[in-house]
Amino acid sequence: MNSPQHPAVKPPRFGELVRRRFGIGETAINYCLHEQRITGERLGEVLERCGFLSNEQVLEIVAEQSGLPFVEDAAPMPKPELLGLFNAVICRRQQFFPLEIRDDRVRVAAAGSDLDGIAQTVRRLSGRGAELVLAPRRTVQRWIRERFTYAETPVEERLRREIARISSDRDSALSLDALLDALLAQAVSQRASDIHLRPTSHSINVAFRVDGVVRSVTSLEVTFTRLTSTIKLHAGMDIADMRSPQDGSFERNVFDEPFDIRVSTVVTPDGESVVLRLLPRNTEVQRLEDLGFLPEHVEIIREVFQRPAGVFLMTGPTGSGKTTTLHAGLRSLDLLSRNVVTVEEPVEYRLSLIRQTETNPRAGYSFGNAVRHFLRHDPDVIVVGEVRDRETADSVIMAAETGHLVLSTMHTNSALGVVGRLQSLGVARHIVADSLLGAMAQRLVRTLCVHCREEVEVSAVQRGRHGLHAVSSLWEARGCARCDNTGYRGRTPLYECVVLDHALASAVHRQAPLHELRMIAREAGAIMLEDVALQKLRAGQTTFEEVRYFLQP
Repeated sequence: MNSPQHPAVKPPRFGELVRRRFGIGETAINYCLHEQRITGERLGEVLERCGFLSNEQVLEIVAEQSGLPFVEDAAPMPKPELLGLFNAVICRRQQFFPLEIRDDRVRVAAAGSDLDGIAQTVRRLSGRGAELVLAPRRTVQRWIRERFTYAETPVEERLRREIARISSDRDSALSLDALLDALLAQAVSQRASDIHLRPTSHSINVAFRVDGVVRSVTSLEVTFTRLTSTIKLHAGMDIADMRSPQDGSFERNVFDEPFDIRVSTVVTPDGESVVLRLLPRNTEVQRLEDLGFLPEHVEIIREVFQRPAGVFLMTGPTGSGKTTTLHAGLRSLDLLSRNVVTVEEPVEYRLSLIRQTETNPRAGYSFGNAVRHFLRHDPDVIVVGEVRDRETADSVIMAAETGHLVLSTMHTNSALGVVGRLQSLGVARHIVADSLLGAMAQRLVRTLCVHCREEVEVSAVQRGRHGLHAVSSLWEARGCARCDNTGYRGRTPLYECVVLDHALASAVHRQAPLHELRMIAREAGAIMLEDVALQKLRAGQTTFEEVRYFLQP
């Protein structure tokens, strides 16, 4: 990949840089070269698609190879006359964004690996040469959305326009597809994970869940119940049945990016309540260190995923990031030398080097019987979406006892809560002690906006009641335009990780109470959730209000 700015300099080979900087082995490189011969992609693209490198890591290699600067993030405000030379379709296809004009050159942020192609496009459209810098794909995609798509038609205005159009349709003759698209566009632009349509006696409230908190967006007239029918129709649900809860799904492109939309309805006295969960199809599986796990804990967690056999369980409430962490842990494995098979509900993250399947209740394909099928598929690692019944628990334990690593999730309030939960599902304590590698509990709390957070003193009550004696100051949320005046942007995990050693396994075997198990785990150096909460509070990543219920009293 020669830089268009330094054609005379012969760069080092891409594969050599990958080996040197990130320790990617010869086996992985050869595999990607085989793929490259079939697909015609660049080596960096194959390494990224197969999960060996992240987009940022590929760009770091490209930066070293080409001598181009790498920019993590910025807030460009290109002039309208510059943006007018390009459009969202071209920028999205080649993954670049124009930043500014410098003399006879256009400074461009590139996330795509075809730098020569980007430079040629810039020259063809602007009549100027290209001065390239490299930026992460997610950053370039955000700039394209914000400066092109949103600027051309602000999502709020688009939604208001569609609401007004449907409100004037007294004969109910107009399709509501454009309204649904406008609603999805605004939700994606505000980083919403869910859309709620909440019926009341006089209206239908529209709300988005952003960073774990439901925010009201607007209200619609009751005549907009037609929108519910439109959603149900797309999701393959029975639109004539308005008395029973239903589940369905459909696919939709939002800003030219594919999304899986999971739909759930429940019946209330005021009508059907609808929730749409937005699952981006092309979400990159991140590394543990990128998800917010503290550096000193990453290797401890990663080591669990390297175990040859046993059961490791992720626990926490719905929406706490269990699946995300599980897949990040999978990414740390040598997936070429291990046969990894999964049964999920649904498949949220796609990893090209593992065999992923989805449950199918109509075909009788459940978590439990999937594991029994997997045992004949020569597996090394088995991933089960959730242990929720005795059949699945028995299958998971059987797989572990026959020499396989089994990774799954479970709903308990703490990591060691899995011991009692497995027992309640019919697994004897001595079997739990023999088969359970450990467990990890996780919660998500909102992250402070770094642009408007404010430092404050620790109060006497906080020092006395919540053990903040060693903390000199805290940070509070204030709110600004960058965080939609909430004071928060994004979320970070609080977690605890317990690995069973001989002492803890013996305590499980003799049915020691939970408080004793926690004491033994802490003495053995387990990662405890309250300690992580305190560290993130001290670092100014979150607020006291977000973590107060997880701190030691």
